[in-house]
Amino acid sequence: MKCVSILAAEAETRELSLPASATSCSIRIPTLNNKGSMITRECEQFTEFIKVATLPNSRVLEIGSAFGFVALKALSKGASDYTANDACEDHLRILAKSVMDTYPDRHDNVHLLPGRFPEVATLLASESYDAILAANILQFLTNDELVEAFSQFRRLLKPGGKLFLSMLTAFADFLPKEFLISFNANVVPIKNLEDFQNYPGFIPSLKAIDSALTDDSFFAFNIDVTKFLLKREHFAVDYCDYDWTKSMRPWKTDGRETLIAVAKKEQ
Repeated sequence: MKCVSILAAEAETRELSLPASATSCSIRIPTLNNKGSMITRECEQFTEFIKVATLPNSRVLEIGSAFGFVALKALSKGASDYTANDACEDHLRILAKSVMDTYPDRHDNVHLLPGRFPEVATLLASESYDAILAANILQFLTNDELVEAFSQFRRLLKPGGKLFLSMLTAFADFLPKEFLISFNANVVPIKNLEDFQNYPGFIPSLKAIDSALTDDSFFAFNIDVTKFLLKREHFAVDYCDYDWTKSMRPWKTDGRETLIAVAKKEQ
């Protein structure tokens, strides 16, 4: 874990701040590592996660915190043990500076964990958290990494702990129409790990399907594959559906670009 005050001082020294494109009304703030953007819209799942975070003696983990929108909201409402993880340490430096600027008396309530999930999960103790949030981060993992990620979710949560997820889907507006056509033609119900490994939503290189995109891999979720990964680790699925809200921006696919899931670790 990294100390909030030390990372905040490093942010100050290096003059790190939110991207210049960010404004007080920005709904999406681009990340520094070109891994999508941080969403600043308070969706129901974020609100429920924050409620758990503010319960007495509650411990929570956020994976892919970016600049800390959810973390700061939770801190403002009284969260006392919040671990924020991100693969980009500069994101956590900016979060640390925000904590010191806004809630300096609560900086000991925040723990910063740089590193890529799920590899970094090995640094965390089993059954440590009452809730985990992973928002718009899982699509950057490979098939094998996703299997490991969901295994780590189960290991890290306390019995009865809640898992809150959002991820991009095959309907994401930046994916070529040809990909969606091919995906719909080849997707089949997932019954076992072999089916999962053959799932047509994994793209080894985005650039290979559109030269304007990055060379990163991308995993396009749907409801079936999400439920498979959750149930494989014996989670009880409370909710799993597309985010039909129109509040973020005009949708090209009727709100199916994002998938939301909430699950509970069975006792």
